[in-house]
Amino acid sequence: MIKSSLLEILRTFSLKEYREFGDYINSPFFNKNEAVIKLYEYIKLNFSETESEKFEKEKVFSEIFQNVEYNDGFMRTIMFNLTQLAEDFLAYNNYKSKGIQEDLHLIRELNSRNLDKHVLKNLNSVSEKVNNYDHEDESYFLDMFLVEKEKNVLYDRTKKLLNKKDISEHDHLSESENLIRFFFIHILKRYRYLLNRQNVMNMNFEFEFLSEILKYLVDNMDKYSGLPSLKGLVSQVMLLKTENDDHFYECKKIYMDLDNSIGRGERHNGLVLISGYCITQHYKGRTEMMKEFFEIQKFREKHGIIKMNKNDFVTTVYYRSIVTAAVLVNDIEWGEMFINKYKSELQPEGRESAYNFSMARIREKQKRYEESMNYLKNVKLEDVYYKVNVKSLMTKLYFDMGLMNELADQLDTFRKFLKNDQLINSDFRRVNNNYVKLLTDLVKLKENSGRVKAPEFRKKLEETDTISKDWLMEKLDELNIN
Repeated sequence: MIKSSLLEILRTFSLKEYREFGDYINSPFFNKNEAVIKLYEYIKLNFSETESEKFEKEKVFSEIFQNVEYNDGFMRTIMFNLTQLAEDFLAYNNYKSKGIQEDLHLIRELNSRNLDKHVLKNLNSVSEKVNNYDHEDESYFLDMFLVEKEKNVLYDRTKKLLNKKDISEHDHLSESENLIRFFFIHILKRYRYLLNRQNVMNMNFEFEFLSEILKYLVDNMDKYSGLPSLKGLVSQVMLLKTENDDHFYECKKIYMDLDNSIGRGERHNGLVLISGYCITQHYKGRTEMMKEFFEIQKFREKHGIIKMNKNDFVTTVYYRSIVTAAVLVNDIEWGEMFINKYKSELQPEGRESAYNFSMARIREKQKRYEESMNYLKNVKLEDVYYKVNVKSLMTKLYFDMGLMNELADQLDTFRKFLKNDQLINSDFRRVNNNYVKLLTDLVKLKENSGRVKAPEFRKKLEETDTISKDWLMEKLDELNIN
């Protein structure tokens, strides 16, 4: 079979890229090997049959080199060369598509040749490109730093400083200022990622210089007041470190302000992070945070910020969390609209499970328990949090359907799972364990065993952090036991 790495690369090509790759390898500047071109043409002609015998090395060789005895070493060489050309083509395309990188390479070369007029003309052109960016994010400051760096190379080589009057208004500080802004934004994004991972999973990281960076930025925020992307990142990192609501509301204010200069991608990331904070606080018993979460998601849906990029899939985790929020704030109509509108945009792997779980949540809220159970039976458990959510929903359905034996078995399985799984973070484990204990006591109340008293249970429920507190309280009230 043809070398798999070659076919793996070619399978990612769009039709446009495949045509351009043909032009690329037919250019004598990039490739002078006719055998490589023949191999490409054969693959192009038969690409839909890459898994068939047509792609056995001996078969391919006999087709492109007719009446020539098979030479395995030669065949491997041309496959390797075509693979290298495919990788070079991808690198070239990436280089051409990355903002001002091509311009900067030209300017550096012109600077090295002392072609000052050409350097100045291209510097003016590339500066205009950067100034037309629609946001001031790390890419903006990195590009500004690189432009200013080349300006300083030109200035230092050409400016003759014989006395004070020769000093121009050239800004020597812009290079370092842009580099510093790039560094702050870039490193805070990295710390944000690591802190978030640390909070979600059972992990610990060392954060070198983080305290010093935050102290400097907090003490000097007036200097960066016109830079909402940096201000927002500081608030995000502080929120992850302190879980202080002041930072949450500051982030919410920044990232829901569509008139500031934050780019769409970073706005998406900021909204995702504060959405996660709402969920975490909800698990800690702060039921009012689910309303905050739902407000943010309706904002994202309204303004098309559900996904980072237009062609991205909606993640199944996010999809399920939206529906959970819709159920908890009792906006079932909007939740069902979301389920159906975005089903086709879910990741193909897990799409049906996410849809079935989400519909199960809606139908359970509508007290259509049999329908909910039927949806839930078609859910494949794909991650640890999925498993917890399915198990908790199953216990509710068993309770409401009066299937007490099945409920007892499910609660026992749920309890053991929470005890043994090491990937669940402590807060999530705690509120789910509390739910299992409270539902176990509620069953005893329902069975009127006398081992649990209603007033004591109600007090315990009110004081305990748990998932589904509203549901438990509703079921307690339905029992009508004093």
